[in-house]
Amino acid sequence: MNPGYTLRLWTDANNERFIAQHYPWFLRYFRQYDKMIKRADAVRPFYLYHFGGVYADLDFACIRPFDALLQRHASSQVLLGPAMLTKVARTEGPASGVTVLNSSHFYSISWNLRDWARVERGDRVNMTAMRAVFTKAAAIDPSIYAVTSWMHSWDWRWLPYELRTEKCARQAFKANCAMSSDHSASLLKTEAELTSSFDELARLLEQSDGGDAFKRTRAAWYEAGGLAEFVRAHAELAAYLPAIEREVAEVREEWEQVQPARKELARQKQRVAHLQGQMYARLELGFTLPANLGDVLAEQQATWQREESMTSQQLAQHVETLAARRAHMEQSHREQGWRKGAERFGEVMGLSSEALLTVRLAILEADATQLRLRAKATMRAMHELMSQHEQVHAELHELTGQLELLTGIRELPCSETQLLADEYEAAVEAEVLRGTLSTLRPRVAEAAHLRLAWHAKAGACKAGEALHAPNLPALHTALVDAKRLADAAEPIRRQELVLRAKLAKLHGRLQALGQLRTLAAAGTDSATLASEAERLASAARLQQLRLSMRATDLRLLHMRHERAEANLHAAGGAIVCLKKLRFSLHNAPAVTHEGGRA
Repeated sequence: MNPGYTLRLWTDANNERFIAQHYPWFLRYFRQYDKMIKRADAVRPFYLYHFGGVYADLDFACIRPFDALLQRHASSQVLLGPAMLTKVARTEGPASGVTVLNSSHFYSISWNLRDWARVERGDRVNMTAMRAVFTKAAAIDPSIYAVTSWMHSWDWRWLPYELRTEKCARQAFKANCAMSSDHSASLLKTEAELTSSFDELARLLEQSDGGDAFKRTRAAWYEAGGLAEFVRAHAELAAYLPAIEREVAEVREEWEQVQPARKELARQKQRVAHLQGQMYARLELGFTLPANLGDVLAEQQATWQREESMTSQQLAQHVETLAARRAHMEQSHREQGWRKGAERFGEVMGLSSEALLTVRLAILEADATQLRLRAKATMRAMHELMSQHEQVHAELHELTGQLELLTGIRELPCSETQLLADEYEAAVEAEVLRGTLSTLRPRVAEAAHLRLAWHAKAGACKAGEALHAPNLPALHTALVDAKRLADAAEPIRRQELVLRAKLAKLHGRLQALGQLRTLAAAGTDSATLASEAERLASAARLQQLRLSMRATDLRLLHMRHERAEANLHAAGGAIVCLKKLRFSLHNAPAVTHEGGRA
């Protein structure tokens, strides 16, 4: 109908990306609209301002080309139909360059006429009748350029492909929000997506050593810069400067090469956080949508906006602290690069073998000390979270025990006598497990100690290898023995975790049995007990999903805590080994970074 025109379909997702990319100052207001149609109305002027052209809703059908209409109003910068922004345009007057077109151009046929009655038949559309209406509109008046089916509830499956695309996009949006008719299924689907995304995040963290691999690459770049500073500060090393600068360029290139993986890790973290946000929003509604859904959503939106504002303020308070920390770390790595320069060019500068060994000791001690400080800071920050980690997992296992029981009773109701027998059996089994765990407790503590001792021996062995220590064979032997003992004790730790999970499930089972037995003792029949079991199972499942969200966060933090604990003891073992070596060289001179000659 309009040859030479390019048709572009804008969806809800396109709208937000467009605003974020080209008009970020409006994004905050754009997101505050409570309905998608309001966002669609708001974004239209931005599209026209940015691209120009003609904007039309999906419920418009062209009757004849627009060229003649556009040429007739060529002096106007903007042409508006009689529905959008007309009040503003008429207030501003002709000087604004905006012309409001006559309604006959686009709203020539009322959707209340009998013509439309032939188009709509129940919830379907007679496409032949609709085309007949369009043909009739074109014959009525040459000034008619388009007709609209505004306010008609046509079944989207009977519309042309271009219209189906937008309808599918809208249905996809509804499927991804709490307004879905199958809310419970959507909630479970989001849980599955979150689990999959978290597993992918855990894989990326494992590949990058929890992100430390990126930090080490950046540290190597800073150290290379410190090495270059050392060479520049000593005139006798000028001949080595070109080679050192090439090394700096190579290390920087390595840093740039890891950026895609680093960004992928950041994107995956954002995806997990996004899915967590969706999950939290759905969990607030439960498995069944409330009758006053609009009020509930409005209240939740206000709460989330307040939380977002508080989080932004908290982050803003830490910006300067984080910047200072990054600057301090960069300076520390540059100083380490300076020390490595003294080690590398010590012989050229005439340093004695004892002085060179002292430099190597200082380098390794600085690395171990930095690792130890970072590990202690991480463990101190996560101390309370680790107790929460144990508590949340215990509660999750309790809910699992409840669900196992309630699901069985829902499918096969039982009497008060059976409930009492099950409760007694579960209580006895729980008592036996508590005794077993009490017996295992000293052995579990010993197993944890052996594991940490292995990390300490590994740190000492690594430091000895770096210095070619005379007692290196003994260090290797000690490391092998420590690993053998830790591996032998590992099954005890795993057995304790399994038994604790089983005990928590029994506690959950006992809680559910107590509730149901109380009802049965009051004379409740089997059908009512099954119904109550269904209600309790639904509530337990919902609570289980809520706790699983918290457990997801705590699992990542627990991984960081375990890594920090291992690093702390490895650094401690390395420092002890280095101090012993330094003690044997206590008369050797030290080398420091003073910005001048070493």
